[in-house]
Amino acid sequence: RPSNMKHYFQFKNIRTRLLVWFMVVGIVPLMLVTIIISQNRIAVIKSNQFQKLIGIRDLKAAEINDWINDRIGDILTISGDHEIIDYSVEVARIGKPIRGHKWEIAQGLLQRYIDNYIDYHELFVIDYNTGRIVVSTDELAIGKDKSADMYFTGPLESKGVFIKDIYRSESHDNHPTMTFSVPIWSNIQGDERALGV
Repeated sequence: RPSNMKHYFQFKNIRTRLLVWFMVVGIVPLMLVTIIISQNRIAVIKSNQFQKLIGIRDLKAAEINDWINDRIGDILTISGDHEIIDYSVEVARIGKPIRGHKWEIAQGLLQRYIDNYIDYHELFVIDYNTGRIVVSTDELAIGKDKSADMYFTGPLESKGVFIKDIYRSESHDNHPTMTFSVPIWSNIQGDERALGV
């Protein structure tokens, strides 16, 4: 067999030998250059795609921050609404929730938010003294004790907006839910206490 190998690499004339060696000398560098260029192009494409993904990430983060800021603005507006505060003052003064004219106004206001904003599943007011829901867009929720829930204790401790981490809500078919809450402050001169959440 070694003698057969020897025959494969023997050239009968110098012209064939030179042609083979020029091809070897020309093709090897060409292949190396082609591999290097291909690798560089792949790196550039990956870099461009990565930059696009970073841009999309930043855009999505900005959109989420804008959405959260809008919800915070909404919840601050609701908690500062005179109808909600007036009803909360009445509940604090009497010591228990009553369904009267002020309750109907507060209920109607919360219901208008639910009807006009698709981002909300439920809005309710929790009494500061009892920790129970006194007005809600879900009639079945009224009277439920929420005194141990983070969205009740959190805003009272921070005295500001509280955002609960995303969780699966049992009352909303296990859909992912994010809860925003804020204290409702008394509007009576000299009375700076929280009336509810």
